[in-house]
Amino acid sequence: MPVASLLGQEGKELRTAVEALVLQKVHEVAGVKIGADAPLMAGGVDSLSATELGSELQQQLGSAVRLPSTLVFDHPTAAAITEFASVQLESLCAECCSLVSGNFLRSEEHTSE
Repeated sequence: MPVASLLGQEGKELRTAVEALVLQKVHEVAGVKIGADAPLMAGGVDSLSATELGSELQQQLGSAVRLPSTLVFDHPTAAAITEFASVQLESLCAECCSLVSGNFLRSEEHTSE
């Protein structure tokens, strides 16, 4: 799921999409299916899988989100990782929207002259 597809979404839709991505990557790297609020380490994600999870998510989210190398230890559930990444994506979306609306307003000024 490229980050560009996430940027068009807001609020609950964005968080739902990010959570689905996180849970998918947990399953891929650790081979376990767990709930969003279940502790990752207790659910079968070991330290190697935790490192792989961070790398996989970083690859999917690109530079739009900065994930620490201690991601699973700092954010021990899929819900916590979702919240951490979503806040950054929402901030990026707000920045993009203000740039786009600013450019739109400037182009409107030029066409009305």
